[in-house]
Amino acid sequence: MWQKFSTLLDKKMKKKGIANSLLASRVCYQALIASDGLFNPISFKDGTLLVGVSSSASAAALQLSKSQVIQKINHKLDQEIVKNIKIKVEN
Repeated sequence: MWQKFSTLLDKKMKKKGIANSLLASRVCYQALIASDGLFNPISFKDGTLLVGVSSSASAAALQLSKSQVIQKINHKLDQEIVKNIKIKVEN
């Protein structure tokens, strides 16, 4: 029986335990593109994207636009993957 290559690849990645790492990389990459320089993606796990900002003012601005940023990232990924963004002020 024939299967799609993407289906076979997904099964192999899950078996090898790299599917979550690949997903986190994809999310962080799309977040970096969506950031417009406002934040730096740090990590992604269980639907939560952790990002770093340079100041509390940047954190406040991101907090106000968090839902739009989540929508933008999920749209680029063609899935509802990112559920929340946690913001960390890095000095």
